[in-house]
Amino acid sequence: MISPVPESGSAPRRARSGIWRWTFALAVAGFLLYKALHGVDWTQVWHTVLEARWGYLAAAMLISTGSFTVRSAMAHPAERRDGYTVTPGHRVSGEYGRVPGQ
Repeated sequence: MISPVPESGSAPRRARSGIWRWTFALAVAGFLLYKALHGVDWTQVWHTVLEARWGYLAAAMLISTGSFTVRSAMAHPAERRDGYTVTPGHRVSGEYGRVPGQ
């Protein structure tokens, strides 16, 4: 019979494993960010930002934020109909959303 209580040594080991994974992931991300931004002339970047047309930037940010908001409001969990998973993107053809094993 399987005990609902985990073994005494399994939980800390799992926690330590997660810490090492996050440490490794952050180290790799930091290295890649360094490589991507190495040699960037930050003075030129700052001058370009200051010369930007703020009206266009605000409109672009509003449109992109609004599109994500509308898409998330329209999305709903998948429905099951006759063995098919129907998602908003596949309402026309049910072949793409076929549930495996049915």
